Amino acid sequence: MSNPAPIPPDELKRLFPLARPDPIREKSYEFALTLAGTVSAGAYTAGVLDYILEALDAWECAREAGSHDAPTHHAVLSTLTGASGGAINGAIFMRVAGFAFPHGPKTGNPFYDVWVNGVTLSDLLRPSDPVDGLRSVFNTDAFARMATDLVTKSGPPLGSDGTTPVARGYLADPLRLFTMVANVTGIPYRIRFRGQSHLGHDLVGHADHVRFGFTVPGGVPNMPGPRPDEFALGSASALNWNLIADAALATSAFPAAFPSQPLARALAMVGYRVAVVPGEDQNTAEIAQLTPVWDSLQPGTTQGQLSTVNVDGGTVNNQPLDFARAALAGYNGRNPRAGDEANRGVVLIDLSLLKISSGQHSFVAVV
Repeated sequence: MSNPAPIPPDELKRLFPLARPDPIREKSYEFALTLAGTVSAGAYTAGVLDYILEALDAWECAREAGSHDAPTHHAVLSTLTGASGGAINGAIFMRVAGFAFPHGPKTGNPFYDVWVNGVTLSDLLRPSDPVDGLRSVFNTDAFARMATDLVTKSGPPLGSDGTTPVARGYLADPLRLFTMVANVTGIPYRIRFRGQSHLGHDLVGHADHVRFGFTVPGGVPNMPGPRPDEFALGSASALNWNLIADAALATSAFPAAFPSQPLARALAMVGYRVAVVPGEDQNTAEIAQLTPVWDSLQPGTTQGQLSTVNVDGGTVNNQPLDFARAALAGYNGRNPRAGDEANRGVVLIDLSLLKISSGQHSFVAVV
């Protein structure tokens, strides 16, 4: 089996632009959500996402009805990035983006069902089937069942319940999700030195991610369209939803407490990794492909597939702001800072505990 070919320079520039000069919709504010690793505090992140959807649905309904109270400007959500519990919430968001559901603390709300009505302590402490050696401290069989249940959920069509718009026109098409995973197997890469020696330096990358693109009917075109390094999702299709369930289990596999998780991808997908390097001129930059050492991967592949063992994505990138910023501004671009120029930005949803002299206080860092 031949190794994947290098990505052509023009394709590199198209898929990994150094800069994106404008938002994807004129006269709009484009934003990305970074969902930090949370453990059980994922329940808080779930509530924030539930409210964001409810608020933007109300905004879009008012716009569709021609209400004079509807805002005249637009907001566009184009990207979600997440690790661990944050990425689980990203997967829930992708699933519910195509149908209506009840909001708030109600059974039938997938955010509420996963974090409140989902796995219990009794489930985690239940004896598991015998295996050779201890795989993890807790029994996570219930997680697998919950993940399967989540990606097969459906609800009433948009616009049929009186609280949702006919189309969620504030979402990008495709809406993208980056799920962080710690790749224990690792991907070997070779950095080639410039010059005539043809020498290089080999390294192994363990900070990994899996990306998904959800088709949004009536959404704002998000260029480039379908990519060879992402799994396509759609409300009307069962294709690849099992893979987002696998990624959700992998990104939340806290070492020792939960068992590691396998992920299978097309071999060529791991070739879509890049770095920004200095250009030939002092003030320029270039996109360079990080090319895997393909021959080192071949023994572990079957029919062009690469299988890896993965644990909690928060161990390598707990707040993946870098992926969100690059998705909005490009790999070497900048988002406008001035208040009268700002047209896009990253919202970080993160719940932490600070020790303050008056005691323990929780806070949300939103930037």
